[in-house]
Amino acid sequence: EFRASAGPRKRRLVRGTLRRVLLLGGLVLLFLPLLAFAAYQGGLLGGLESKWGDSHKRRAARPEELLRPCIPATKVYSVGACEPLFEIRRPCGGHQTQPVADEYSALLQHMGKRFEGREVREVVEPNGAKVTWGTPMPAELYALLDRDLFVFPTCKIGHVFSVPSPSAEKTFEVKVASTEPRVLTVEGFLSPSECTLLISKASDHVERSTVSAQGKTLQNKHEDSRTSSTAWLDYKKNTLAHTLRVRVGELVGIGDFDAYPHAITEDLQVLRYDVGEHYHTHHDWFDPVKHQAFLQDDGRNRFITVLFYLNDV
Repeated sequence: EFRASAGPRKRRLVRGTLRRVLLLGGLVLLFLPLLAFAAYQGGLLGGLESKWGDSHKRRAARPEELLRPCIPATKVYSVGACEPLFEIRRPCGGHQTQPVADEYSALLQHMGKRFEGREVREVVEPNGAKVTWGTPMPAELYALLDRDLFVFPTCKIGHVFSVPSPSAEKTFEVKVASTEPRVLTVEGFLSPSECTLLISKASDHVERSTVSAQGKTLQNKHEDSRTSSTAWLDYKKNTLAHTLRVRVGELVGIGDFDAYPHAITEDLQVLRYDVGEHYHTHHDWFDPVKHQAFLQDDGRNRFITVLFYLNDV
């Protein structure tokens, strides 16, 4: 499982009697305060625009000076939205090309005016890929403002996003399964050998699963609402757990978890559902009124849940 939440996110549930043992693995992502981005001098707008200053001092051509096909209009969306906030049109002229740097510089200036008083922290494509000074301008992009985190725009069931994973050396096809709640599926995220190894590593550590107790004290307890078994794998000690943690960061568009000065994920959970075992309907995020102890000091909550199905049912 992978979890991250800026609001309620329902998780997919395993219900009823299972004919075979079901094993799930997962990590939990915590909501980010995004302090690391304060390192950008003057924020994204000022920091990036400064890279194009003093162009007369350049000694050699840079990628941003190359000419690329000019797209006459770019639609700008808020994160996860299906309807654009506004559209930026540009005069392509007869040559249909313009310098990449000029495109992005103009975009940042336009967005700075539109989002006056708010920090444009990142600009990304629909699949979460960052748009930077060396990127040809896409027809659609999403503005991450202030503390926003990327989420896929699940506007149409069946739509597929192609998401590159450098660590896995492949591109994953992420398919929209539900628009509300926001659910996407990925085939082949783990290889069969990785599934087998994960089951093996967890088998000697499974204990009956617990639920989070209510109140201001950090406690877990057993309840009849959850009868599965759980093993926790520390990503700092388990190589495969660490590998999957990196891969998930690439998948969900958050990137390198270790780049942040605070905890981003929980350890990897491996869950076993034997015949007749279950977990009743629930949210993966913590109710801030009932579960104060499980929130981070600044109120960060779970943001995304990613489930790995390790065997068939």
